[in-house]
Amino acid sequence: MPEVELQGLSVLVTRPAAQAQHLSEAILRLGGKAVALPLLEIQPRAPSAIPNLREMDILIFVSANAVEHGLNVLGPLPAALLIGAIGRATAQCLAASGIRADLLPTRADSEGFLALPEIQELTGKKVLIVRGQGGRETLATQMRARGAAVRYLEVYRRVCPHWRAEDLETALRADVITVTSGEALENLARLARLPGGDALWTKPMLVFHQRIAGRARELGFTLKPVVSAKPGDEALLTALQDWVNQQKGTERA
Repeated sequence: MPEVELQGLSVLVTRPAAQAQHLSEAILRLGGKAVALPLLEIQPRAPSAIPNLREMDILIFVSANAVEHGLNVLGPLPAALLIGAIGRATAQCLAASGIRADLLPTRADSEGFLALPEIQELTGKKVLIVRGQGGRETLATQMRARGAAVRYLEVYRRVCPHWRAEDLETALRADVITVTSGEALENLARLARLPGGDALWTKPMLVFHQRIAGRARELGFTLKPVVSAKPGDEALLTALQDWVNQQKGTERA
């Protein structure tokens, strides 16, 4: 698709601060205004115990944050260990540390990873999933059903930022809001419930997954969110450009 100029569109980028740069730069390149307001704050978490990696068959990193904080506690990785990354950004973060992802799905979520042919039969395999505290259980549940023994190593936690009055004002000035996780959406609802935040319930929203879109309606956001074709900043940017085209078509009509 040809690139569509965003023509001064104000886009609220709500990724954690360390992950916001790529999307913000792409929006600016297309003439939009990227406004950063993280809806999640990432804090390192010391795990209570670290498994012996030589006893593991597969090591899976669920995010770039899992790589950053996981490698800090894991130490050298055994050469025989299969390394999985859920998404290209996670694989790139591994590559920056000199580690190649052996298992990388084209769709950057648990369902995409579970579709990989290499993990359909896991009888007797030992799997370690490096992630943040809490989160979806789909990956572990399905791998256990396929015969694997699965453990977690939770190396960070996601917390709600402490907002100032000007943060709410920043959000209210945005033309459209990007939301890339269910937890970020919950925190956006908390922001909307603050005094003076009512207008956030009617803001256009772009999200990564139908699951997030459904939750947005449950929380009380009134406009149907635009859902990108798949997770990732490139797909989100394409969805944003499509949305701008649709708005122009509506105006002409």
